[in-house]
Amino acid sequence: MIRLILALVLAWFIYPQALSDPPPLLEPIPVIAPKEEVKPQPIRTIICEATAYCEQGTTATGTQAGPGSIAVDPTIIPLGSHLYVEGYGEGWAVDTGSAIRGYIIDVWLPDPQTCREWGRKKNVEVQILEVPE
Repeated sequence: MIRLILALVLAWFIYPQALSDPPPLLEPIPVIAPKEEVKPQPIRTIICEATAYCEQGTTATGTQAGPGSIAVDPTIIPLGSHLYVEGYGEGWAVDTGSAIRGYIIDVWLPDPQTCREWGRKKNVEVQILEVPE
């Protein structure tokens, strides 16, 4: 019985202190919003005719043709240039072609059906975002 009374008296003295001094909470971590990707400003914008190709293989620059590969006339757009093509998106000038002369580009698409759907687009805006040094 004495132990019970002693435990109650101790709890009465200790418990109010525990309520008045709660353990510190974890500091909130500030949330940093992800940075918006900023598309580089174009160095130059040109208007081209755009066709599509789907051949696999090695490009004029030695890379494998694939998503983002664009064939260009290197006298108009330097090979290795980073481009943004209206209706296609970003890509790289990595290839050439016998029919790619002047203001004509050829964008890589995955299959013949997609190429046919792309067709031959006139007056396509091509932004040259970066050229190799």
